Amino acid sequence: MFFFKVSNNSCHAVSGVINRFCNVSGQIVNLQKSFVKFSPNIFTEKQQEFKHMLSMPSTSNLGVYLGVPVDIQSSKVQHFTPVLDKVTKAISSWNHLTISQPAKLLIINTTLLGKILHYLSVFKIPATVCNKLDSLMAMFFWKDGYGKGIHWKKRSVLHRPKKLGGLGLRSTTILNDTLLMKKAWRIKQHPQILLSKIFPYSRLSHHPQRLGKRHLSWGHKGLLNAEALLQQRYYWKVGNGCDIGVIAHKWIPGHTPLFRDSINLREVRDLRVAQLILPNNQGWKNRKISSLFEPSTARYIKSIELLFSTTERDYRYWPPTKSGEYSVKSGYDLLLHKQHDMCSMTSTIDLALFRDLWGLRIMPKWKLFIWKLWHNGIATTSNLTQRGVNNSTDSPICLNDHEDVHHLFRACPLALEAWEQSGLRGDPQGSFHLGFSNWLSDWIVHYVKEDGARDSNSNLAKFIGVLWTIWVLRNGQVFRNNRPTSTSIAVQLQASAQQHLLFLQSGRDPTRNPLDPHNHQVLRWSTRAAR
Repeated sequence: MFFFKVSNNSCHAVSGVINRFCNVSGQIVNLQKSFVKFSPNIFTEKQQEFKHMLSMPSTSNLGVYLGVPVDIQSSKVQHFTPVLDKVTKAISSWNHLTISQPAKLLIINTTLLGKILHYLSVFKIPATVCNKLDSLMAMFFWKDGYGKGIHWKKRSVLHRPKKLGGLGLRSTTILNDTLLMKKAWRIKQHPQILLSKIFPYSRLSHHPQRLGKRHLSWGHKGLLNAEALLQQRYYWKVGNGCDIGVIAHKWIPGHTPLFRDSINLREVRDLRVAQLILPNNQGWKNRKISSLFEPSTARYIKSIELLFSTTERDYRYWPPTKSGEYSVKSGYDLLLHKQHDMCSMTSTIDLALFRDLWGLRIMPKWKLFIWKLWHNGIATTSNLTQRGVNNSTDSPICLNDHEDVHHLFRACPLALEAWEQSGLRGDPQGSFHLGFSNWLSDWIVHYVKEDGARDSNSNLAKFIGVLWTIWVLRNGQVFRNNRPTSTSIAVQLQASAQQHLLFLQSGRDPTRNPLDPHNHQVLRWSTRAAR
């Protein structure tokens, strides 16, 4: 691909380069399969003349390259429809399979996003397309191959990190921004690469907005937007101070420089940090700094450590990483926390629950089951009634009591019998003054501290097994009309224990060290004999 200013000399030069390439390589370039695109300000007569000189046809659109549109015009959504088609096609190809929800989490974050990662790293995807992509992935997670299923929690909860109560599903909007930020960071850090020479403008120094948005390509606009996001977070590390503007750049971590009231900002508009440093980087010019800045700002500046070498250039520093280099992971976490107020969504005990939950040596379906219980995201009759699916909130076990998670797992006769047969230490079914989510968090954190998250014979696994048993037997009553009995409860408790044992012995435990000599241990759960 050649970029050149259209003129007779340029056309002759391009033709000469192509002819030289053919002579040197012994290959022939098919000019009829090549094409040239002219800018809109070239007259039609001139276009015909230049086409004749180049012996190539002209085109108004450059088409696609590696599935990505090269020349984006008019409707942006229309150009990115293939992205939606690719995800829809992949999901449709899996509809005939029975895939568990834990497996779907892996598929979404790896296979589905991997199919469109190239698009996300090149252009700013329109918000409409990103929202549809997130909806498709959320629908794939919640619904089965026949389109049946209920979205128990909204997408923003699914996008939260696992340690903060979410499932860690990637938001395409945020991932798109972080990938473009990576490219903008590379352009800034490596001015010698070709991409940096093609996009020489910087929002900070050259003010490309003066050119007008009509003169910028869609790809250029996406990079400028990414640069603006970077600018809000990175700082400059002071070397010789020549590249840092006192006003234009962020170079005092966590602090905005405040000038004294007597200082005319126009006079210091072009002031560089180098002008505040003594010769040979011997230290700061304390007197000048005190005369220009407020005392609080002056103290911050004087506390900044200077490098001994005067040849060391200033450089950009990304605070979220130890190395100071931008990474997609750190950028994603930063934008995600900015979009959602994570600090107030969970208490300290709930944060401890989610911190421990995903590292437990239990089956993935149990982990997701506990997550749903905490979020009240299961199909109890009260939840179904709230969504207009059921007309009654009566418990299918008790027949006349209101069935919610509190009643089903703590007060229902089925739950009371299951807890009694489990033989767990303490009183899990007690503490009725606590809400269900607090009760669940308290007991899981309690058992983690008591037995350890990596103890395969722990009361923690037994506690979760009892919850699973109650849910399985309740669903047996609803869908197969199998009335729970003391015997069926004992059998299901033992079946849950055996499932857990097989999981640990199958080698699918992601937290297990294969060199651990205690891998192959026998799990024994004692349950009281059925009466």
